[in-house]
Amino acid sequence: MFKLLILTLLITLDQITKHLPFWSKSCNPYISWSIPLRGVFLWLFIVLALGFLIYYFKKTNFPYSLLLITAGAVSNIIDRLHLGCVIDFISITFPFSIPFIGHTFPVFNLADTFITIGVIIFIWQEIKNTK
Repeated sequence: MFKLLILTLLITLDQITKHLPFWSKSCNPYISWSIPLRGVFLWLFIVLALGFLIYYFKKTNFPYSLLLITAGAVSNIIDRLHLGCVIDFISITFPFSIPFIGHTFPVFNLADTFITIGVIIFIWQEIKNTK
């Protein structure tokens, strides 16, 4: 029950921040970090990712890492179903060029951050558990 509350709070937080009036927003038709995946391949990726989450939900005690991934995925799916794209608003510009990125990091949102942090923690936990 506590994890469901956290999931709901994270989704709500992301949805609220995407609609605050003072952000400069962009409508991203791709997946996290503007990775160019569209159309059938996008929805295939979403279905496979949700299948993975459901599998792990049934298999384990559903760690907080997957809770973060799920919150980010669900919030971005809400945008995609409602708007046809995902609202991104966080933009970071570097004073120097980074290989493969340049001076500007792809625009993102809190859901992308939840997903990224969740994936990093999940991989770290899996590596730790296999040692």
